[in-house]
Amino acid sequence: MVCEMFSWILLSLVHAQPCNDYQRPKLLLRVNAEELLESSGLAPSQVRPDVFYSHNDSGSDAAVFGFSTQGGRVEKWPLSQLGAEDWEDMASGPCPLNGESKCLFIGDIGDNLRRREHVQIYAIPESANGPQNKVVGTWSLAYPNGPEDAETLLVHPKTGRVYVVTKRSQSPAVYRAPQHPTSGKWDLVATLDEERMGLRIPKLTGGDFSADGKRVVLRGYLGAWEWDVDLMDSEKHWREPPSRRVPIRLERQGEAITYGASGAIFTSSEGRPMPLTRIGCGGGNH
Repeated sequence: MVCEMFSWILLSLVHAQPCNDYQRPKLLLRVNAEELLESSGLAPSQVRPDVFYSHNDSGSDAAVFGFSTQGGRVEKWPLSQLGAEDWEDMASGPCPLNGESKCLFIGDIGDNLRRREHVQIYAIPESANGPQNKVVGTWSLAYPNGPEDAETLLVHPKTGRVYVVTKRSQSPAVYRAPQHPTSGKWDLVATLDEERMGLRIPKLTGGDFSADGKRVVLRGYLGAWEWDVDLMDSEKHWREPPSRRVPIRLERQGEAITYGASGAIFTSSEGRPMPLTRIGCGGGNH
């Protein structure tokens, strides 16, 4: 395990370069799916090139929608094995207990009224045919100081650690799940300083780690912020100001953000057809 982590750090130092100059957001396409009305999460496929997944907000069936950045047919995968109280975000990452397999993680973490004793994270395997209708890991976790509302789910692409960020009006908190699927409690990692983020009430609605684990981005309705991740301490950045602002489009109700395989950032918004926006790096190689 130590050798694998050391190899990853060396590769990251050679290949991963942060983007200090993001391009202006560009509307890439509109995804016209009759049942995809309230895109709340967004994640790239790890086995299907140029394919992204999304899902609806609360009040909808347990299902994931897939679409290509090249346009064309939208696919739907019902996921009857999962509960669906209030899905708010999703992420791609290594499957728990089997890091060689690729999984999608669904965050059933919404709690507007702050009355849920536990929230759930589900891990479902992804194949070349899309998400599979089975669960390979479930976390059912309580917050240490009572219910919290959250819309941001993060999965580290190398360690597989699962995080959520709350949607507090002030001082949103970052929590970490136990390493392996279980029932229990979230661990508090850090409390973010919203004034350092440049917005008094960020209301964070989504986030993601880059595929190399070198960057992490969070977004709210009106802005997005990116941190460079310390390869020797993957949680240190939460205690520091963001490395940069990320320009985002003014969206109807933008709640989702993710990195593509090349390092570009993508966002989506509620509404039909669903707008997909791309934010590339000014250097031209992202």
